Amino acid sequence: MKFAISLFFGLVLIATCAYAVPVLTGAVPSNSGFIKGAVNFSVNVSGAGTDTNSVILFIISKDAKDQGEDWDNYTLSCISVGDNSWTCIRSLSFGIVGSNTQELFYFEARDNSGNAATLGSRSTPISITLDRSMPTLYFSAPQNNSYI
Repeated sequence: MKFAISLFFGLVLIATCAYAVPVLTGAVPSNSGFIKGAVNFSVNVSGAGTDTNSVILFIISKDAKDQGEDWDNYTLSCISVGDNSWTCIRSLSFGIVGSNTQELFYFEARDNSGNAATLGSRSTPISITLDRSMPTLYFSAPQNNSYI
């Protein structure tokens, strides 16, 4: 009888571990940051049973979200960094977006059973601001034949 009970709890434990929802950490770029040009979005994902082909970046400009538009989504490429641990990356370019545009995003990962976990969400997204303004140079004490 003790063996049967131990076996039952062992199987429950294995099933629970096999279907654990992924854990997402370390979003890049960081919340409230400023970005320029092409941006590498990345997130660390861990957990047994993680489906590394279903790690997704959801992104939308704040203006588009306010207008009720749909979120864009991009599948990330994942690289193993240890046992049941991956870094997932996607590069995006913001070539046609104006300066000081606020972008909202979040990450989603699923396990092999379809259970989802997110870092950020539609209701509480991570935000970044695109910085397109050129720096201002002040040449206060130029030397002869100097260049910028």
